[in-house]
Amino acid sequence: MWRLTTAAGSGFLHQHRSVLQQRGINIPWKSSISISRFSSRFEESYREQLRVGFEPDKLDEAMELFDRMIQLRPLPTIVDFTQLVHGICKIKRYDHGIRIFKRMELAGVDHDMYSLNVLINCFCRCSQQLFALSTLGRVLKSGYEPDMYTFSALLRGFFKEGRHIDGVRLMKQMAMVKDGFEVSAATYAAIINGYCKAGETDDAIKSLRRMESEKVEPNVVIYTTIIDSLMKEDKVAEALRLFCEMESRGIEANAVTYNSIMSSLCRFGRWDDGNTFMTAMLERKIEPTAATFNFIIAAFRKEKRFLEASNFLTMMTDLGVAPDAFTYTALIKHHCEKKRMKKAKDVFDMMVTKGCQPNTVTYNNLIEGYCQRKRMEDAMILFKEMSKRGVAHNKITFTCMIQGYCNVGEVNKAAKLFDQMVLHGLTMDSVVFNVLINGLCNVGDIDKARCLFEDMEKRGMSHPHETLYVTTTLIKGLFNVGRSDEAWDLFCSLPLKGVKPDVQVYNCIISGFMKMEGGFSDVKKVALKMKDDGISPNADTYNITVRGLFYQKEYGLAAQIVKEMKAGGFEEDGITMSRIHRLEAWEKSIFMNLIA
Repeated sequence: MWRLTTAAGSGFLHQHRSVLQQRGINIPWKSSISISRFSSRFEESYREQLRVGFEPDKLDEAMELFDRMIQLRPLPTIVDFTQLVHGICKIKRYDHGIRIFKRMELAGVDHDMYSLNVLINCFCRCSQQLFALSTLGRVLKSGYEPDMYTFSALLRGFFKEGRHIDGVRLMKQMAMVKDGFEVSAATYAAIINGYCKAGETDDAIKSLRRMESEKVEPNVVIYTTIIDSLMKEDKVAEALRLFCEMESRGIEANAVTYNSIMSSLCRFGRWDDGNTFMTAMLERKIEPTAATFNFIIAAFRKEKRFLEASNFLTMMTDLGVAPDAFTYTALIKHHCEKKRMKKAKDVFDMMVTKGCQPNTVTYNNLIEGYCQRKRMEDAMILFKEMSKRGVAHNKITFTCMIQGYCNVGEVNKAAKLFDQMVLHGLTMDSVVFNVLINGLCNVGDIDKARCLFEDMEKRGMSHPHETLYVTTTLIKGLFNVGRSDEAWDLFCSLPLKGVKPDVQVYNCIISGFMKMEGGFSDVKKVALKMKDDGISPNADTYNITVRGLFYQKEYGLAAQIVKEMKAGGFEEDGITMSRIHRLEAWEKSIFMNLIA
């Protein structure tokens, strides 16, 4: 284009030079040699720029350079264009690398094997694996042979998209055609990482052994990847053997290696071994990270060993390791579980003061703590604060708030939050439906509860477990307002929905009937149906029945049920025993004689 423009401009000046001179405009001749010199100087300039590369914030300069290069005639070589894209890839702007190659192709510049590899890498880095595979097709169609760079890029692409099985298949194809390829440690690292993520740890170990036979030195990343995978498969002894092998080869473990081993040892309750590795880590002057302590603290908390968890938190502070969001959140959760809400809030405030941003989980723990203490004003302050700080509410946040309002009888506020949850597009599940249905039942608003139940079914939440879970809540609510016929009909509808009743829903039905006058006759029918359905009564079944008979002053029948219960290996629970102790002296005497 430059040549055409220059030629056209030169022709115009030659034609009209005399006219322009008559008007006092002197136009000097511009020789083709000077244009050639300019082009040559620019060529030297851009090649120097390509050699130096680009700063991360200088993408505009790179794109401007390409715009000038594409106008040169003759066009720069594919080598120059590929070097430009390679420079852009170094600043991780792979999408712009793809754009440059597309414009280059439109200008008529053909790819070579190296440029196609770079293009495949760009597609993989941008999670465009389909286009990467299409480019592989172009490689084969052009008569080129894919090399290890090609396969490595494709592997990274598969693993980046979580397509570990496809990555494993590609690795097996690589193994079939690998002769002649020089596999680098980086490629082996990608292969081993892929095998481990796909759960193929044995193949990862085989790849490690293949490295040794091919004289490719493994590094700490490769060993750590396999050790971590073995630990996750509960193969602790094998993982520790591999750790010893790594050490014997002079490859020093890093913080990530120790974190993986210590967290797994603590998970298996091997606290002394975990402590030994922590000591070794500190002796080798490997600085523990927040993650190191987080793993251990979480393991101690899971085992309810709160003193040890607190001691490690103190050690963490003494060593100058700054707690992160996970650490603070774990501590907040601990205080909430112990009903120490002031301490939990103090930790939260400290977290903010230290510049550590609370996340959704942090807020959820504190909100749940307030809701369980029925401190809904404090919970709502935090709920609103999340929006101000740009922290997203999730399903758990809304469920905690809805549960909290239902527990204090403010079901209208709970219902508004439920509607807000729908507007946010959050995934609804049977838990949140059950919470609100239970809240509505507790305030006697059964009709709204039934409407909500129907809404749940319309949304396709028809999993048997979910249906049974919510139906049990609704049956209880119907009995509480004296609508026993509806409760029974709802119970009988379960098989029509493909749902098999369990002992909990039977207990709910029995409890409902036992609160009604003369309800024991209905309970007998329920007991027969229960037997037909192959459901065995449990301790709750017997205790609910006994308490119901006490309520109806049927001490003889109650005594029979107690004898049957004891014969089945069950005992009276605390509530039943309390009810027995509250009987009048003469009632208690009759009952105790009957069960003697």
